Amino acid sequence: MSLKIEPVNRFNWESCIKLSLSDEQLKFVPSNLYTIAQSKYENLDLYILYLDNTPIGMAAIGYFAKVYWISRIMIDLPYQNLGYGSSFLKLLLGIIQEDRKSYEVRTAIHPENIAAQKLFKNQGFELLGEMEDKELIFHKWIYR
Repeated sequence: MSLKIEPVNRFNWESCIKLSLSDEQLKFVPSNLYTIAQSKYENLDLYILYLDNTPIGMAAIGYFAKVYWISRIMIDLPYQNLGYGSSFLKLLLGIIQEDRKSYEVRTAIHPENIAAQKLFKNQGFELLGEMEDKELIFHKWIYR
């Protein structure tokens, strides 16, 4: 079984909206349909994660004020807790490293989203601070 990542486009976006989260997770992450709509009006690049030819995840990366932001990352409910989130994050960081516009990557995580905090900490992200809306900001330096 192999993982691959591709940009979301007119051929695969509908696969993204079929991916699901638990009810508990929905309070932390907007729907993929919302994220796709948001990407049309904000500076977000969307990526879909495939396990062989099966879509299992979606993510959004933005570039704002010389900093990359991983705005969203999700794995379809049946594929969670199998290490795919960690693999997806590594693939996203690889895309960011190839782009080379910035040395810093950030993400904002709801304080109660312990799973997301663990995911990013395991990839070397550190707590940077808190936003006005109480989300926690984690960041990682790359190209050091």
